[in-house]
Amino acid sequence: MENLRVNRYRAKMKPKKSLLIFIILWTIILVLFIAFYVASDAFKTFYYVQQKVTKVEKVKMANDNQISNDSAVASPTSETPSTYSVQSGDTASSIAEAYGLTLEALYALNPTVWNSDGSFVNGTLSVGEVLTVSGSVSEKAEASPADNNNTGVYAVQAGDSAGLIAEKNGISLEELYALNPEIWASDGSYVNGAIAAGQMIKVN
Repeated sequence: MENLRVNRYRAKMKPKKSLLIFIILWTIILVLFIAFYVASDAFKTFYYVQQKVTKVEKVKMANDNQISNDSAVASPTSETPSTYSVQSGDTASSIAEAYGLTLEALYALNPTVWNSDGSFVNGTLSVGEVLTVSGSVSEKAEASPADNNNTGVYAVQAGDSAGLIAEKNGISLEELYALNPEIWASDGSYVNGAIAAGQMIKVN
């Protein structure tokens, strides 16, 4: 009789035990699923942040390289001017255009080749002749005043006046005015505005 009761009790508890195991298993599966979802979301967030950081670093490196390259480019100066070797078919206009210069600037940079009005000092351009195509006109003229005097022209420097130019080149104001009627009237007044640094003036 006692055994019968025990068997009945076991038979009665068996479905409850199975249900409990089923619930535990599904609870574990649910917990694992939630953990996987959270981990996956965290990984996506981490990956997104890393991508952003990498992109920012690349942009910063590119900017740094650009700044470094810009700093490495030497600006043309009077001590290290850029030069050009005349080729067949070259003209003053084509050379000036190629280097982004005005004709006046090209003439001023090369006072041994051209006068300020564009006429040649000694003949014409020769193939292979080396021309200065960048640099400081005023410093260039100051560094070699003898060249200006030999060619009969003077490159105006910052702060120059008619009196100072005449004094530097050993001529009177009247002679300076007479040599440059396109710049000064006989009374010393300007014909077309004041002189500018780099402008070429006849001095003999």
